[in-house]
Amino acid sequence: MKATEAFLFSHPVFSWSEWKKEVGDGRSEKTLRNLLSYYLKRGRLKRVDGVYWVVPPLTEPSTFIPDRFLVASKLSPDSVLSYHTAFEILGFANQVFTTTYYSSLRYKRPFSHQGIRYVCVRLPHSLKSNPFFGVVRVERMGMFVRVTSAERTLAECLDRPEYCGGFEEAIRCISSLPFVDEELLKAYLNLREEGGFVWESGLGFRAVKGKAFHHGRFPTMA
Repeated sequence: MKATEAFLFSHPVFSWSEWKKEVGDGRSEKTLRNLLSYYLKRGRLKRVDGVYWVVPPLTEPSTFIPDRFLVASKLSPDSVLSYHTAFEILGFANQVFTTTYYSSLRYKRPFSHQGIRYVCVRLPHSLKSNPFFGVVRVERMGMFVRVTSAERTLAECLDRPEYCGGFEEAIRCISSLPFVDEELLKAYLNLREEGGFVWESGLGFRAVKGKAFHHGRFPTMA
């Protein structure tokens, strides 16, 4: 049980595949599922949509709200926190939303749990062979989650502002960025050169640059 307790201590939120890999140690799948059921019945663990989280001691399981960033990062094997959620965890959001966005090649229907709405945005076909381009790892409660970089988030929020609270909110978030890696932004736009993405995002970037980037904090694009 020591290995199990150590896993629960270091994994406040986890998926079945992580549990099987780290706690398996020769145990059968039935044994592993029974062990999860044991902790669930004791109130030590809670679960939603295949994601488990640890309930802290002396905490009421029914009212404990897990870290939404960690939950979203486990909803799919290739989950990447994106759009406004990426700006939030990177520290550049103008507001804090109760909706949490994540991207994945495997679309899942949105759902709500304890006042938090989780929305999956399917990755476009152009990123199928390279879904983690422009993705960084961010530490959260002792774990690492995948997050779209500031540059990729900038481009995607201008392309789909509805996932960033609207165009004005997107501009406010972008205005908070201390700098932009122009080469990374260009590389991502080139990768996404499909269905008018580069054209529309380019227009949006120039429009934002004229209003929010006039202090010269950002490099100009050719």
